[in-house]
Amino acid sequence: MTRPSLILPVLLATPAILLTACGSMEPADQPLASDVGPQLSSQAGGGATSLTLSASTVTAGAALTATVSAGSGAVVYLGFPRGVLAGPQFVRIPAGESSATFALVASPYLTAPATVSVTAMTTTPNPSSFLATSLTVAPAAAPATPRLQVAAVALAPASVPSGATATATLTLTGPAPVGGAAVQVWIANDFFGLDAGAPAVVTVPAGAASAAFPVPTHLSSGYGTVGETLVASHFGGVIQGAVLTVVGP
Repeated sequence: MTRPSLILPVLLATPAILLTACGSMEPADQPLASDVGPQLSSQAGGGATSLTLSASTVTAGAALTATVSAGSGAVVYLGFPRGVLAGPQFVRIPAGESSATFALVASPYLTAPATVSVTAMTTTPNPSSFLATSLTVAPAAAPATPRLQVAAVALAPASVPSGATATATLTLTGPAPVGGAAVQVWIANDFFGLDAGAPAVVTVPAGAASAAFPVPTHLSSGYGTVGETLVASHFGGVIQGAVLTVVGP
């Protein structure tokens, strides 16, 4: 069976992409500025207490890192415009730790400067916490053209027993530009990755039109068999997907 989709209130800020799987990515390039970006802090009963960007300005197509602080084990929901930035929808603070670091990649297609908000929110413990900080994306000297889209997502095999790993391949409508093409990936009906995992962002190498990545499974939802809907989009563009069937014991 296919699990019903989860739609959380925090996602209302990012309508282009409703749900995404948690994961990590490595910056493909260095930010334009090396200065430490602004940090906003609040005390919220164990919620998110700070959100820091590694730079306040970044070049289109480049990457930067962000660090969010919160209580051990907390889930922090992240928000930013998906047509401008690619990154995880949420991060979980590791047990025994007080912060987590994640990466954001700026769209290579911008032709004019854009100032956007990056937000972090927790809903528990009560009261909830909300932080926001600004990032300016400066256009590159030569913006990437043409604008690419995700043409297809394929899974091999399309059905696996719980504990096995499938291979996903996403294909673009053309070769990736210099620096690669960051593609947002998520599992639409498994927000927290209860039964399968996927990286939040997959980078298609420069000059290539496709990239493969693993999708590990770990059935834990209580269903005997589930259909995991893996989907992908490139900076708020066309969404393509495929269903992975995970068979329980």
